[in-house]
Amino acid sequence: MKFMENLVNNLKNNYIMKQRKFLIILVAISISFNPVKAQTYDTIKNIQDHLSLKQGYWEESINRQMEKGWYIDNKREGIWRTYYPQNFLHEVIEYKDGKRNGLRLEIDKRGYLAVEEHFKNDQLHGRSINYSMGAHPRVEQWYKNGQPDGLKKIYYDNGKVQEESYYKNGKRHGISLWFNQRGQVVAEFYYIDGEFDGVQKTYNNAGQLIKSEEYSKGILNGNYSEWDDAGNLIISGQYKNGQKVGKWKENKVKQKEPQP
Repeated sequence: MKFMENLVNNLKNNYIMKQRKFLIILVAISISFNPVKAQTYDTIKNIQDHLSLKQGYWEESINRQMEKGWYIDNKREGIWRTYYPQNFLHEVIEYKDGKRNGLRLEIDKRGYLAVEEHFKNDQLHGRSINYSMGAHPRVEQWYKNGQPDGLKKIYYDNGKVQEESYYKNGKRHGISLWFNQRGQVVAEFYYIDGEFDGVQKTYNNAGQLIKSEEYSKGILNGNYSEWDDAGNLIISGQYKNGQKVGKWKENKVKQKEPQP
């Protein structure tokens, strides 16, 4: 019994340096996007103390994947690694007191980085990036205590920004912009607590304004206008509490006759 207690204490005292060194190496490997074969520690594993609490280094098979890492008093601690059935690295997570705290990396079966996330007390906190095939950013989102908070970007396959929005407490808040693949703004919307609020603008692919509408707390309130691609005003009027009011104008623009 005393041997087991001494062993557990040694594992508690010595695992941190080994785990941190592994994380540094892993991040370097992940950036290069090379497949990583499973690695194991030359140590005693899968130990339970006299209270049946998991202690020290463990290897566990969960859903046909092997998970490897350290326990302290039955709680995951430090760096945990998950491997595909083919024995390639799938996931790396930092734990503290049994909760996700710090960096999480997910690697696809081709060896490319697929997800990069940061956690605090088991909740998303900080920057989160989802990558498309080949480790190109697809969605970049900032979180606070598990909710979207701050900047969010969505990218086209060519790497240009498709959407740029701001969040507060899990809801859109502030300006949101949408772009075409040439980088021109095609929509400019404003939100407060997840609802339209203010002047919402839509543009054609040439960058010309084709619609402007005013909202208040998610309801149409104020001026409404539409233009054709030539810049001619075709519809204008006002809304109040979501209903058309007053006099509305509709201008019929004469279409050019096709040339013979």
